[in-house]
Amino acid sequence: MLVLGRNLNETIVIDGKIFIKIVRGKLGSNLKVAIEAPREVSIVRGELFPGIEKMEAKWAKALGPDKT
Repeated sequence: MLVLGRNLNETIVIDGKIFIKIVRGKLGSNLKVAIEAPREVSIVRGELFPGIEKMEAKWAKALGPDKT
């Protein structure tokens, strides 16, 4: 895990394709981040991640193999 400090309006770039920008935040309060990534990259909040794989499998089954 890489831990970085960023200030307002600063960006982190991952693999030249994913851009994470701090758009709002103060010391001691919630941060707001903007994430720009290719459409094929799934972005999910960490607290939702454990259930998302089950949900995606359910959708894929309902839609059929050529619809996902």
